[in-house]
Amino acid sequence: MPAIPPLVGRDADLELLDGALAALAGGHGRLFLVTGEPGIGKTRLADELAARARARGVTVAWGTAFDRGDAPALWPWIQVVAALRADVPAPHARLRRDLGPLWQDAADAAVSEPHDPGLAGFRRLEALRAVLQAAGARAQLLVILDDLHAADRASLLALEHVAKTLRSVPAVVVGTYRAGARLDPDVGALLAEIGRAATTLRLGRLGRADIAALMADLDPVSAALVDEVLEASGGNPLFAVETVRLVRSGVRGAALLGSVEAVLRDRLARLDAGERPVLETAAVLGPGTSRAALAMACGLDEHTLRARLAHPIVAGILDEDGAGRLRFAQTLLRQRLLDELPPPRRAALHLAAAEATIANSGAGTGFEDTVAGHLLAALPAGDAARAVE
Repeated sequence: MPAIPPLVGRDADLELLDGALAALAGGHGRLFLVTGEPGIGKTRLADELAARARARGVTVAWGTAFDRGDAPALWPWIQVVAALRADVPAPHARLRRDLGPLWQDAADAAVSEPHDPGLAGFRRLEALRAVLQAAGARAQLLVILDDLHAADRASLLALEHVAKTLRSVPAVVVGTYRAGARLDPDVGALLAEIGRAATTLRLGRLGRADIAALMADLDPVSAALVDEVLEASGGNPLFAVETVRLVRSGVRGAALLGSVEAVLRDRLARLDAGERPVLETAAVLGPGTSRAALAMACGLDEHTLRARLAHPIVAGILDEDGAGRLRFAQTLLRQRLLDELPPPRRAALHLAAAEATIANSGAGTGFEDTVAGHLLAALPAGDAARAVE
């Protein structure tokens, strides 16, 4: 079984989470939400926290939302309650009735539900709180709810209810969700509401020092090799760990980049129909392009462009600096978009990029060489004489 790679770049997050576990001794709970782009290490951070919690005698209950659409309602909480059954006294008949599917005993099906659905729902939430309260009274408790972007409405309503009672429930609750995930409006609104009661940890990409730490067991580790891994991975931990694994097996150069390709293909496959053309145009324009130039090259108004960039930016496909300049987080992803462009479309995009660059570049910025490059790349569709000028 391969060794689990070290967790790097998350010291500050773990210090905050460790502090919350330590505060459980005072009987106070706390809610954290961990978010970030795909592959950023949300679940890996939760795994590390769970291991640390178990080492100090904390009970850990884990539930994961299922994103295929056919999981039962309250599925993450059903898993949590199942994990806690051995740690809580058997509930009396009324509490089992109120827990409903959270307890899942067939004998409870015969116990009648209240006629008022709203009352039944509230009683279920209160019953869940009672189970967490009982578990936390017997031992310090950590509850992890993974992939909340895929959770059903009932599960999020339960989390919202639990969050409001954590002052008296000795439990640390950690929920993870994917930034940039396309959410049902109801789910998005509930996550936003839950976030107001939570401490949110937004995980960022790894830097050079973090990449070097991943390769600390290798000798020697040159600055050039660290840069190569950072360039291939874009600082995304999922890509970085895979790239370092290949480095350990002796792979270098172009072959090092191949393992990232499958993940990049998957990201491109998830783009909406309106997003991919914008990213193709951004790939042709090159790193550091402005929104104004991109909008012109795409033939889109500012509002439409903003909507089509929202998901790629939040999902970590594109970065935007303080000056509003756009670039791809992974150069490999940009190159793949370029490689997959049919020649006629590539030529048309280069022509559009040339016009957009002229219109959005100030005098003395040295844009002429960039324009000439676009015009030459558009040949034979472009104007060779104009490119030479």
